[in-house]
Amino acid sequence: MGEIMDFEELNLRQSALNVLESWDKQAMHAISLNTSTGEIRQRMQATVAGINFIKKES
Repeated sequence: MGEIMDFEELNLRQSALNVLESWDKQAMHAISLNTSTGEIRQRMQATVAGINFIKKES
């Protein structure tokens, strides 16, 4: 049927959606990571889609 996600993954995706809805949060993330808001939007969209740029430790 569908993919089973744990609560940590759901929480991560919800947080990414919250950032995408707020220009202030995007700016805060961009400043703290020394990058552009466009790159932040791209990262958050990838997170919502289920693509992780951060490798999980095994």
